[in-house]
Amino acid sequence: MGLNFHNFFSGLDKLDRLDLVNDLIEEIMPGAFQDLDKLTGLYLYSNNIKVINRKVLAGLKSLEVLDIKSNKIEVIGDMTFAPLPALLTLLLENNQIGEFHHNALSNNTMLQVSTIC
Repeated sequence: MGLNFHNFFSGLDKLDRLDLVNDLIEEIMPGAFQDLDKLTGLYLYSNNIKVINRKVLAGLKSLEVLDIKSNKIEVIGDMTFAPLPALLTLLLENNQIGEFHHNALSNNTMLQVSTIC
């Protein structure tokens, strides 16, 4: 099941937390969250997500917590988390990460907690 909520969140400009936990999500299309610029917490754990990249995370400039643990993510690419300058907590454990690009977190100077393994 893919997550393509293009314009689905339009008008929800005050939304600050989104829980899409254990929803069998396999794919998130680029721009799915672009209208959620006030979102501070995004919880996508226990799905079947294989790819997460900066195009998927575009527009989430206020996001402080990203929980994508217990998915099937294999690669964290170049500048993946660049669209998230306010990110404080990143939870990635229980994925299948075999490659973590050295610039994946280069824009995340506020990051305090990160779990990868």
